[in-house]
Amino acid sequence: MQDALAQRLKLSGMRWGRGAQAILTARGWDQSERFDEAWALLVAKNQVEVHVLANIIPFMPPKPAKEKRPRRAKSAG
Repeated sequence: MQDALAQRLKLSGMRWGRGAQAILTARGWDQSERFDEAWALLVAKNQVEVHVLANIIPFMPPKPAKEKRPRRAKSAG
Protein backbone atom coordinates (compact mmCIF):
# COMPACT_ATOMS: atom_id res chain seq x y z
CA MET A 1 0.00 0.00 0.00
CA GLN A 2 2.89 2.35 0.71
CA ASP A 3 4.05 2.06 -2.91
CA ALA A 4 0.57 2.98 -4.13
CA LEU A 5 0.53 6.06 -1.89
CA ALA A 6 4.00 7.10 -3.02
CA GLN A 7 2.97 6.77 -6.67
CA ARG A 8 -0.17 8.80 -6.04
CA LEU A 9 1.77 11.58 -4.32
CA LYS A 10 4.35 11.79 -7.09
CA LEU A 11 1.93 12.11 -10.03
CA SER A 12 2.27 15.10 -12.28
CA GLY A 13 0.46 18.15 -10.93
CA MET A 14 -0.09 16.77 -7.42
CA ARG A 15 0.20 19.41 -4.69
CA TRP A 16 -0.24 17.62 -1.38
CA GLY A 17 2.13 19.58 0.87
CA ARG A 18 1.82 18.97 4.60
CA GLY A 19 -1.60 17.36 4.21
CA ALA A 20 -0.05 14.22 2.75
CA GLN A 21 2.26 13.83 5.74
CA ALA A 22 -0.67 14.23 8.15
CA ILE A 23 -2.67 11.57 6.31
CA LEU A 24 0.26 9.17 6.20
CA THR A 25 1.00 9.73 9.90
CA ALA A 26 -2.61 9.06 10.92
CA ARG A 27 -2.67 5.97 8.68
CA GLY A 28 0.53 4.74 10.29
CA TRP A 29 -0.97 5.13 13.76
CA ASP A 30 -4.04 3.20 12.67
CA GLN A 31 -2.06 0.41 11.01
CA SER A 32 0.14 -0.02 14.11
CA GLU A 33 -2.93 -0.02 16.39
CA ARG A 34 -1.59 3.01 18.29
CA PHE A 35 -4.12 5.56 17.02
CA ASP A 36 -5.93 6.09 20.35
CA GLU A 37 -2.67 6.58 22.27
CA ALA A 38 -1.22 8.92 19.65
CA TRP A 39 -4.44 10.94 19.41
CA ALA A 40 -4.54 11.39 23.20
CA LEU A 41 -0.95 12.71 23.13
CA LEU A 42 -1.77 15.05 20.26
CA VAL A 43 -4.83 16.42 22.06
CA ALA A 44 -2.88 16.92 25.30
CA LYS A 45 -0.13 18.77 23.42
CA ASN A 46 -2.50 21.09 21.58
CA GLN A 47 -5.08 21.70 24.29
CA VAL A 48 -5.42 25.34 25.32
CA GLU A 49 -7.36 27.03 28.06
CA VAL A 50 -10.15 29.30 26.84
CA HIS A 51 -11.12 32.36 28.86
CA VAL A 52 -14.59 33.81 28.41
CA LEU A 53 -14.56 37.56 28.79
CA ALA A 54 -17.43 39.36 30.49
CA ASN A 55 -18.99 42.72 29.54
CA ILE A 56 -18.19 42.46 25.86
CA ILE A 57 -20.24 44.43 23.36
CA PRO A 58 -20.90 42.16 20.39
CA PHE A 59 -19.87 43.52 17.03
CA MET A 60 -22.71 43.49 14.55
CA PRO A 61 -21.57 44.30 11.02
CA PRO A 62 -23.88 46.67 9.16
CA LYS A 63 -26.43 45.03 6.93
CA PRO A 64 -25.91 45.66 3.24
CA ALA A 65 -28.24 48.20 1.68
CA LYS A 66 -31.01 46.73 -0.41
CA GLU A 67 -30.77 47.44 -4.09
CA LYS A 68 -33.68 49.32 -5.56
CA ARG A 69 -35.28 47.60 -8.50
CA PRO A 70 -36.35 49.76 -11.42
CA ARG A 71 -40.11 50.10 -11.64
CA ARG A 72 -41.90 48.57 -14.56
CA ALA A 73 -43.79 50.85 -16.84
CA LYS A 74 -47.53 50.34 -16.59
CA SER A 75 -49.01 49.04 -19.76
CA ALA A 76 -52.03 50.84 -21.17
CA GLY A 77 -54.60 48.26 -21.71
